[in-house]
Amino acid sequence: MRVYFLTIVFTLSNCVAVFAGGYYVTERNVETDRCASIWLIKKFIDPEATFTFIDPGDTVPDGAITFDFFGADYFHKGPDCTYTSLVKAHGLHTDGALLKINEFVNDVFAWRWGKDAFPRKLREHIALLRENGLADEVIIGILSSEFDLAYFLLTETNVNGEIVEDVRFKSTLSKLVFEPVLKHDETRGEFFKLLQNYAAKACSDCHFGFRVEAEEILVDQELDWQALADYVVLGPDGMTGLLSDIESNVDFPTFERLRFSALILSELVPIGF
Repeated sequence: MRVYFLTIVFTLSNCVAVFAGGYYVTERNVETDRCASIWLIKKFIDPEATFTFIDPGDTVPDGAITFDFFGADYFHKGPDCTYTSLVKAHGLHTDGALLKINEFVNDVFAWRWGKDAFPRKLREHIALLRENGLADEVIIGILSSEFDLAYFLLTETNVNGEIVEDVRFKSTLSKLVFEPVLKHDETRGEFFKLLQNYAAKACSDCHFGFRVEAEEILVDQELDWQALADYVVLGPDGMTGLLSDIESNVDFPTFERLRFSALILSELVPIGF
């Protein structure tokens, strides 16, 4: 017996079903479609969702909402991947940013990409995380923060398709790039110092005739997110310079998360890259 709460949200354009606290089941060994589907469910469909991973052929627990495997409630339908099926089923097809992410995911699903295409890089990124032995839950955490970054950038364009670099944009951008890394207490202190040092170095290398000290990106021992955007994310060398500077000083998951965040920025931000 399947039990969950259902709220109906009425808008001018559609009627969206929002599930609260559903129990979702999918198969292990996550890939692009599965990661994107989990992010979509948690962010837009059911923020209180819980997930269980099973092996192919395992018995599905009673009451579960299943997705992304043969016979599941949500799966491939014709040319649509599971993510697309979820978007359509829950009335999210009017969100342009979600549809752009859908293009990336569906291109991976349908093997439509060129040598340097972003969907190919997305698939290779997840494969690399798996090859290095990261658990499904860790990979999902990394990809969810990256989808958050992509969604933010895709919703920040004006009518001309340009991104407006205001204070709010810069602060939010820096948080989306760096907060997931700084959440880990065991690496926070060391990575904090790396960010400080790189920010000071990046600004001293620029050609504006002034130098910033490391302390200037700190306010009461917390990062000044706008300054971090100016000196690191959108600085002279951008994320490329930071990655080169810290590669030998951080663990693989941290470096790979930041490396792919840089790829998202280069793909979606038409400035400074």
